[in-house]
This record gives sequence, C-alpha cells and structure tokens, in this order.
Amino acid sequence: MIREGLSGPIEVNGETYNNTMPALTNLSDTEIADVTAYVTGLAKGGAAKPTTPPKPVEKGNVEEGKALFEGSTGLANGGGACVGCHVAGSVGNLGGGVFGPDLTKVGSRLGGEAGLSAWLVNPPSPTMTPIFATKALTPEEIADLTAFLVDAPKQKAPSSSVDVMSIAAAAGLVVLIAGMALAFRGCARTTRTA
Repeated sequence: MIREGLSGPIEVNGETYNNTMPALTNLSDTEIADVTAYVTGLAKGGAAKPTTPPKPVEKGNVEEGKALFEGSTGLANGGGACVGCHVAGSVGNLGGGVFGPDLTKVGSRLGGEAGLSAWLVNPPSPTMTPIFATKALTPEEIADLTAFLVDAPKQKAPSSSVDVMSIAAAAGLVVLIAGMALAFRGCARTTRTA
C-alpha cells in the first residue's frame, strides 16, 4: 500500500472509508519499514521508535510561495501554477481559477504545515496526480507554497467577488453587437437608395 497507493472503499474497524492514498514513491526502504513498524505498534497498543529521525519541515517564505502559487515564478519541473485552478488568500478573482476549490483554509484542513507539506509531496487528488506525477514540486517549492497557504487565512482577500473579466467580456459583446447593428442599418439604407 505504501509503495503503490490505494484507492476505493476499504473497511477499518467496522467503518468504511472511500478515498485515495497516493503511492509514496519518495520514501526509502528504511522509512517504509519505520512507517510499517509504527502503524503495527499502534495496533498493538504502543508505537515502535523509528530507526531514522524524522526530517524537520523546512520553513518556507510566504512571498516566494505566493509567487509560485500565482505563477510569477515558474515551478522548477514545469508544473502548472496553482492559480490556474485555485484561489487562496490574497490571490483571487482576476488572479485565480475556479476549477478547483478555494485553498485559503487548506492548511487547517490538512493539519497545518506538516500535513500540508506532506500532501504537496505527492498530491493524491485525481485531478492533481497526473499533473504532478512527472513534474513533482521541489522541497523548496513545497516549503514556500506551504508557508503561503498556511498564511492565506490572514491575508486580505480581494474586495469584490465579481469577476471583472466576465463583466468586461459582456460589455465588449454589447459594443460588438451595437456596432454590427449600426453597420447593418447603414448597409440597408445604401441598398434601398440604390
């Protein structure tokens, strides 16, 4: 399960879960053995001590994370900017997509920095897995994006929820139709007088 992941319904202690656990391809054999021993120890009433010390979560930079999120700084391995599908914190409306969920509170939903950075190592969502399977985020990018997303609830959200691009497109369409109507009216007069 750790190496290859798991998806679909499973029953644990009489409760059914239906989610996706991504393959954790970045773990060494020793780390997999540690995780297995820890989980087995929990089932027996006491967790085993890991043989390798846990890696500390690298502290990221909020501004660098924002630049990565909005795409003003490209991702090292060529992945798409988060803003293509998401909004978060101060990045919204004209600066954010609508295909994915609002990530402003994702840090608290995933358990803070540790949970969020672990999620970004190998995003398990069905939409993000194929995007980042061959274009993984670097540890520095994960740290910076984590810092930005954990800070997002404190940021000032855009003042309007109205999509300015939609309004501009509608106004442009009205101007185009009015111009076509005037041009057609001019052509109709020319045709009648001839």
